[in-house]
Amino acid sequence: MTSRSLFYLVVALLLLLPTTALAGEPWTAADEGLYATFLVFQYADYRQTRQIVVDPDHYELNPVLGENPSQGQVDTYFAATTIGHYLIADALKPRNRKLFIIITTIAGVVVVNQNYQFGIKF
Repeated sequence: MTSRSLFYLVVALLLLLPTTALAGEPWTAADEGLYATFLVFQYADYRQTRQIVVDPDHYELNPVLGENPSQGQVDTYFAATTIGHYLIADALKPRNRKLFIIITTIAGVVVVNQNYQFGIKF
């Protein structure tokens, strides 16, 4: 299984998880919608970061990945942070879950927009 296939599998499974929440209180339709929005921007950031890896005119600003990460490092990072984000959101109380997802989605919007302004499409 390729890294890209693994990422798609993780995202597909995570889209199903809110309806079968593992640990926390049940997810509402609003929670699921917010989470889906988070995943859209997480995926856009993932695509942009993969583009940075092969584009010598750009470098990564994320200090965890470093300026020149490999495709494998990018795939692993986004799989881990996507899973971690879900587990944290699921463990939170409903009010805090909404705030967590909203705040992290806004952060994703800012990063994707910044990348886009730098000429990095997705």
